[in-house]
Amino acid sequence: LNDTIIHASVLMDKSMLDHTGLYDESFVTGQDYELWLRVISQGYKFGNIPKYLTIKKQSDTSHSRSNWRRNRVDGIRAKNKAILKYGYLKPRDFLYYLPSPFYYFISNNNAKIIRKFLGITN
Repeated sequence: LNDTIIHASVLMDKSMLDHTGLYDESFVTGQDYELWLRVISQGYKFGNIPKYLTIKKQSDTSHSRSNWRRNRVDGIRAKNKAILKYGYLKPRDFLYYLPSPFYYFISNNNAKIIRKFLGITN
């Protein structure tokens, strides 16, 4: 339930989407996150290439920053769906899930402060 997939760098076979379905359009944001959880629950494997394939540019006015509360709500919805519908019931899944409701209250500015305090650079 921890999302480390950068959508712009994903390569996939169309047959996978034919089998699992496309984006769930009931999600305003995070449609890709819900899709990855669904795809993995159906047995597809993901892997990371240990190279930078994209450059991610964010500003305080970018969609993901300016719409942060909506992102948090849809992230929690995707995790709920993963647990209730897709069978994410391992202890590790619950560890990722438990703090999720608290993320709703952490603004992007506060997240920057927390990351700086913890020494997280990304």
